[in-house]
Amino acid sequence: MKQRFVCIWVAFFAFASMFAQVASVKENEFLKNLTSYSAHEGVVRIMQDARLPIAIAERKSYKEDAEVPYILISGYRVQVYSSNVPQTARSEAFSMETKVKEKMPDVPSYVSFNSPFWKVRLGDCRTYQDAMSLLAQVRKAFPEYKNNCYIVKEDNIRISIK
Repeated sequence: MKQRFVCIWVAFFAFASMFAQVASVKENEFLKNLTSYSAHEGVVRIMQDARLPIAIAERKSYKEDAEVPYILISGYRVQVYSSNVPQTARSEAFSMETKVKEKMPDVPSYVSFNSPFWKVRLGDCRTYQDAMSLLAQVRKAFPEYKNNCYIVKEDNIRISIK
């Protein structure tokens, strides 16, 4: 009895997945047939801005790039800004992030708010030595902020697995 029940469920899921794949193929065929021309059928005209297909293609490629697989581990970051002045802290944090991105575009930056502090942290360093190296680069790029930069332990840093 139990084996029969398991066999029925396996068959059900096999057929369901087969029909799901057929539906996506039919959708692609529908779009292809909609834009193709046939002698004995009507003509469908799609009026759209010429930039629309380009924008859709760019969005698809952006999504593919954005979905890089990663894991979260404990590690280190370099803190370059921290302030709790309510009137200016937020704007200063975002302007600091902009400055850092201009000089160091390859280094990931994070602006965070933990009441009452706005903070800007850089990097996803696995080891303390990596963070020390990044700290030296930051101090070299921003000598005016070298006394305000230091290494902090972070629980969730992103490490890509590609």
